Amino acid sequence: MNISLVIPCFNESKNIPVLIYKYRKFLKNKNNELILVNNG
Repeated sequence: MNISLVIPCFNESKNIPVLIYKYRKFLKNKNNELILVNNG
């Protein structure tokens, strides 16, 4: 199963490493993807 998680970001450059760290278990599955969308 392929899962894409889309997260909008606005002025979040300092929080992106934390966000990726929190979703590391989700990202271990090679079928999953995390898409961060810059609101600008």
